[in-house]
Amino acid sequence: MIGLSSLWPKLLFLLVFGLFLTAFLKSWSEVAKKKVTVTPKLVFLSLFFCLWALMLLQMFVREALFHHDLSTLRVEDLKSIDAGIRSIDAAEDISRIVHSLNEAQWFEVNHGGWSAEVPLVLRFRSGTQRTYHVAWYERGQGAVVISQSNFDHTGGRISWSNGYAFCPLLPRVLATGGIDLPRVEREPRATQPEETGPRSWRSRILPIAIFGFFTLAALRFFLQLIKGETPESKTLRISDVQNAARTVLGLVIVSIIAAGFGLRLMYALFDWPDPTKLLSIASLSLALLGGGSIVVLRRFRRVS
Repeated sequence: MIGLSSLWPKLLFLLVFGLFLTAFLKSWSEVAKKKVTVTPKLVFLSLFFCLWALMLLQMFVREALFHHDLSTLRVEDLKSIDAGIRSIDAAEDISRIVHSLNEAQWFEVNHGGWSAEVPLVLRFRSGTQRTYHVAWYERGQGAVVISQSNFDHTGGRISWSNGYAFCPLLPRVLATGGIDLPRVEREPRATQPEETGPRSWRSRILPIAIFGFFTLAALRFFLQLIKGETPESKTLRISDVQNAARTVLGLVIVSIIAAGFGLRLMYALFDWPDPTKLLSIASLSLALLGGGSIVVLRRFRRVS
């Protein structure tokens, strides 16, 4: 996904983060007021939340910094640019490349789909350098810019992704300077195993664990809402409009979360369906919301 549409998975994660943060603060505020005691379960869940939040936030910060670096890149700061085996030092060519990088858009990786990657090395007048990888992206008719922590290092350094960006003008700009991005993948990429064959179960374990945890947590809370096992839903009455509204709002939010993470869990297990399609998420969310609403309405009639 390209542009603003690529941001919705991040918004989903932030929504989940907000809900967990609210529960986290509420639990420890009750401990501070001596309403409840500290239990091993509370300590474990708090540590899990802190580690997950740290991992999530640092991932978002790295990607935001990557896009900031692209948008603030200036021609006067660069000495030359290496694209593959070609070196570009003409000011006019550097200017065109920089301007195309300045207009980079947000990009969410789904199935890969780009061709062989070419190193793009930015050499600054200060003596430092910054290395990205660029590749032709057929679906978007442009170039994907990839940032990874080990691109400027060699050896056994641990690597992590700093994010992806999409530059629609970059292939045309490079072609003007005599540099054509490969249109065919030359070798398998470790980051896109689904393009070269079935993924191993070793590569599936982490996403299954993460998405499975949040899917089950969302479904558990969903069941609590429709069964009346939450503080708000237990007191559901016709006259209690506020609690009824909270229950309905909770159903909407939890349905979206359960659908989003559930689809990603299914993709981690079976490579199907596409978890980034808004239609799939909307359909599953509406199905959950519809079923939950029917149960809540029936219970609403019984207690009234």
